[in-house]
Amino acid sequence: MITYLLFIASLAAITAMIGIRIYNIRKGKAYEHRIENHHLPEINLAAVKNTASFYGKRYGHMLVLLALRGWIKATYFMKRKVKELEPKIKRLMTPKRLRHDPNHQTPVSHFLKSVSDYKQKVQRAHEHMKREEEAKDEKTGTL
Repeated sequence: MITYLLFIASLAAITAMIGIRIYNIRKGKAYEHRIENHHLPEINLAAVKNTASFYGKRYGHMLVLLALRGWIKATYFMKRKVKELEPKIKRLMTPKRLRHDPNHQTPVSHFLKSVSDYKQKVQRAHEHMKREEEAKDEKTGTL
């Protein structure tokens, strides 16, 4: 629907432009473009050639150096990234059953380490209290 409306609008615009052009031609107001009315200076082609070759060599040399510099930086960047990502990719490519290494120890989070330390302290204190009660019961002779 929208394309149909755009087609109709463009067709109307083209018709209007052609109508305006015909009206101007009939009135004698047609636009005539004559080159001889314009004064064009003579162009020294040798100077243009020398200037173009000078700047072409200069900026061409700079372009080649920039391309080489970019190529070298990109290759070193890629080498570094490959070294970083290669172990991760190899680990992801191995099957899950082979990924688990029982000898590999991972760092434990601080929270879990503090909880386990607290649990061990409580167990030691509980055992110490049990031993004291047993020793007290043996001295008093009660069960």
